[in-house]
Amino acid sequence: MKKLRYNGCSIEDMESLLNQIADFKNLVKTTHNATDPGFIQECRLFKQYVKWVSEDLTLDSYICNLPDEPETTLSHRPKNRH
Repeated sequence: MKKLRYNGCSIEDMESLLNQIADFKNLVKTTHNATDPGFIQECRLFKQYVKWVSEDLTLDSYICNLPDEPETTLSHRPKNRH
């Protein structure tokens, strides 16, 4: 049986990230000069920010084995007999 491990990640954190993405999407739609170097840099920075926050959210709430279950590793997986 799997259990969700909670390390501080919350639905509010996820909703906040989604709201920030929606706000940025609206900014992109209203920007008339998408070739502006400053705008391009802003897009790159936001993309990196989303990547970091997503990684943090993923690391903060991951699925793990319960303490009484053996951990499955590649060496313990049954071989495919087909």
